[in-house]
Amino acid sequence: LGGFVNMVTKSGGDQIAGNLSFYMRSDKFDKNGSTLIPEDKMDFSVYELAGTVSGPIIKQKLWYVLSFQNVDLTQPSAVYGGIQLRNFYRDALYYTAKLTWQITPKMKLTAEYNRGKEDLVDVDVIGSDSSVLTVDEAGGVRLQSNTLFSLNYEYLVSDKIVLRASASHF
Repeated sequence: LGGFVNMVTKSGGDQIAGNLSFYMRSDKFDKNGSTLIPEDKMDFSVYELAGTVSGPIIKQKLWYVLSFQNVDLTQPSAVYGGIQLRNFYRDALYYTAKLTWQITPKMKLTAEYNRGKEDLVDVDVIGSDSSVLTVDEAGGVRLQSNTLFSLNYEYLVSDKIVLRASASHF
């Protein structure tokens, strides 16, 4: 089973622009009954750092966009009788590089490179007995990564018609 998703990303512009963001959530800050797991058994955190920078290489002709996102997640994945038995860990890094060339006012060429890597781990049996989880259920590691390179050509036929051709390798 498979499928395709068409996403539109920034194309840059004639001004240098960017952003940087950091998001954090932790069991250290979420206390007082915010979950069904007793506070002394709670173990979760999310740290996410992301950024984007874009700008011109040649004004009104050639632009770039660079972006990244790093996610570090720990969360309970199994609870039995109000006790957290397992943790799920996710460490992910995604980045994108994009070049857009406005060949003529009606023609545009875009090259985009996307890379993502995730380490997913479901382990860490905490205070359980063998009647609750078997060894096989107690953990597993899954590493996944993806790379996508795409080349897109657009031609503005009229105000209402755009001809678009794409080639991708993943």
